[in-house]
Amino acid sequence: MNSEETAERAASAVDTVLDQMDAGQKPNAADVLVVNVALFAAEREGIQPESWQKHLRARQ
Repeated sequence: MNSEETAERAASAVDTVLDQMDAGQKPNAADVLVVNVALFAAEREGIQPESWQKHLRARQ
């Protein structure tokens, strides 16, 4: 998996958790775990936190 694929998968996981929170639902542990693993994988691929901040701001 290259860094672009990693970023895409991680962003998708973040979207899932944020959508659940936006709907007033508590994200389940499995979704939160996916986000944590995705963030870890992104860091290993050299994806900087700024890209996450940009993604999260775009949702607001």
